[in-house]
Amino acid sequence: MNNYSMKKKSKEYTIVENQTGHKVYTGKKKGEAYKHLTFLNMGGAFDGWTPSFFLIPVPEYNYPEVD
Repeated sequence: MNNYSMKKKSKEYTIVENQTGHKVYTGKKKGEAYKHLTFLNMGGAFDGWTPSFFLIPVPEYNYPEVD
C-alpha cells in the first residue's frame, strides 16, 4: 500500500498524502517528483500521517549584515 500519490496539474507535479490529503511536495521536474514519491513511499517520512504544522510555510527574514 502506498501512503503517497502524485498528481500532475498543468506543468506541476504534486505529491499528496492519501490519508490526510496534505500536499507535501510541489515541483516542475517529473524526475525529482518521482524521487520524492519513492522516498516517501519507502518510509522516509511519517508513513502517511504528517502533522499539519510541518507543512506551514516559514517566512524568511533578510536582515542586513552586522559588522
